[in-house]
Amino acid sequence: MQKKIIVGIFIINLAFITSCSQSTKSIIEERIEMLNQNSDEKIADNCLEQIIECINRKDAESLKALFSNRAIENSENFNNSLMQLFKFVQDDIISHSKSDGMTVTESNDYGKKTKEISSYYYINTNNKTYFLLLRDYPIDEKDVNNKGLYTLLIVKKENEEDIWDGSKGIIYDGDKKLDHPGIYIPIE
Repeated sequence: MQKKIIVGIFIINLAFITSCSQSTKSIIEERIEMLNQNSDEKIADNCLEQIIECINRKDAESLKALFSNRAIENSENFNNSLMQLFKFVQDDIISHSKSDGMTVTESNDYGKKTKEISSYYYINTNNKTYFLLLRDYPIDEKDVNNKGLYTLLIVKKENEEDIWDGSKGIIYDGDKKLDHPGIYIPIE
């Protein structure tokens, strides 16, 4: 009888310990995920701050340096797009805020890591508000030429809904996602 009680207590303790370790593990995983998300937000915010500084100074070379070699190579005419951006946002940017969400995609292909961060912001001048979509590769161990900012899409805030409309062929052509390397101003 005593053996049955001891075995019963042992089984209950084992079940309790196992359930605690699983909940502890999920808490640890949640904390790590929160720290990574916070880090990703900092990466995206830092990228935006650098972009704003370059736009306000009209510093084409520094802005170009933020982009990946792949984005510059695949852009139709990167240097013209830079000048077009400076004409589009004529006044100094005085503030910014986040739009909804942020998308982070990570992969690990045979030990080579890639991270893509898509972030969305509103930037404000004294006269206008703009919507920015940024697609950045802060990590790309598979292709070093892809590391850096890949897409900077900018429209006036009132045109934001148009860019998501698949029938307009800006970000989507129907359901197919389109690729826009470099600086993209689809609606002026």
